[in-house]
Amino acid sequence: MKLNEFKTHTDKDPMLRELRSSLKSGDWTKFAKSKNSDWKSLYKLRDEFTLADTGITLRNTRILTPKSLIKRVVELAHEGHQGVVKTKSLLREKVCFPGIDKIVESTIKSCIPCQATVETKRIEPLQMSPLPSGPWTEVSTDFCGPFPSGDYLMVVIDSRYPVVEILKSISAKSVLTRLDKIFAEFGIPCTLKSDNGPPFNGSEFKQFAEYLGFKHRKITPLWPKANAESERFMRTIEKTIRASNVESKNWKQEIYTFLRHYRATPHCTTKLSPFEILFGRTLKTKLDVEIITERKGEEIETKTDIRKNDEKAKMQMKQYADSKSGAKENNLEIGDNVLIKQNQTNKMSTPYNPNPMEIINKKGTLITARNEDREITRNASHFKEVNTEAINDREIDNAEDKSDDIQTKLDPKPPYELRRSRKAPKHLEDFVCD
Repeated sequence: MKLNEFKTHTDKDPMLRELRSSLKSGDWTKFAKSKNSDWKSLYKLRDEFTLADTGITLRNTRILTPKSLIKRVVELAHEGHQGVVKTKSLLREKVCFPGIDKIVESTIKSCIPCQATVETKRIEPLQMSPLPSGPWTEVSTDFCGPFPSGDYLMVVIDSRYPVVEILKSISAKSVLTRLDKIFAEFGIPCTLKSDNGPPFNGSEFKQFAEYLGFKHRKITPLWPKANAESERFMRTIEKTIRASNVESKNWKQEIYTFLRHYRATPHCTTKLSPFEILFGRTLKTKLDVEIITERKGEEIETKTDIRKNDEKAKMQMKQYADSKSGAKENNLEIGDNVLIKQNQTNKMSTPYNPNPMEIINKKGTLITARNEDREITRNASHFKEVNTEAINDREIDNAEDKSDDIQTKLDPKPPYELRRSRKAPKHLEDFVCD
């Protein structure tokens, strides 16, 4: 960009033409009486303006940019895709204009390459699931493995009561056979919750669910927290398997030892053991000295007590986790343009897919977005809001920024006292000091 362009556009800008006339004549009456905020700002800084021989207006050593050139000047400063702070610093070296902060921020926010390459870590608040209405009504399932032996573990869990089956394959045929066995022992649940992987996404599983009459609920894709009960139990059982390997024991046998103790241990939220909640009696272990048929000296907690204990524990867990992680609810709405997270396969991959999508449906933290190529459903933390429209002339006209180069205060006051106030010592409170 050359000085001739600045001169040509300065001649067409009404405010800068009037400023040039005032600099030549010394008459600032129009600026002093004007109700326009930009004109008033120029009047306050009138001693800092000079008129160059080329016909452009300078503020100290920087060019006062006409409004018609602001958009182009900002785009030139943003070449190379520097961030907001660096782009502002580069602009302030050469030019000045009203609303520089707001215009630069809007320009970079609408820059798709910048937004796609900068990862934003935003954590959604925990969504706690209420305790089911009764035992074995809502169950969740997941797989663990494969292990070096080629085996898999299938876990089905309800009310913290886990059922573990060892599989050689996670094909639909193997899984459905074991699920049928479990449901024959414990009953058919009302709802089965799982992830979206095989074999739960096939037609065979769909027919199996229709045949037995339970509802199959798939969790949000790529969001393990939605099936947290099963996912967390996997960490526990993997620890048991590793520990048995360290002790050179049969890990398959140790799983059953672990399950015996886990089912008999009171849970921290319900205050009762998973076995007692499911079957209404305690589970005998090697620690029992005698067979206890009923609790002596204490009453068995009712369903209401169990639910209250569970709600209280979950609320404390949610408050702690949200405050620790700085979780914040999203402000995405239907119709917003967003970028979606993607897997980075190499150093050239970006954290977000650079093809914008539009939100078409929102249910809590479950968001569905679509573009010309596909439709996708993810948790809200996978999306990043982006402005796909470039800044226009109206936004430049309305740009008002408290920290820009033009709007400044004549006598700014510091937000703190420059000197500490002095107080008399306490031992002199009873004396009169002259």
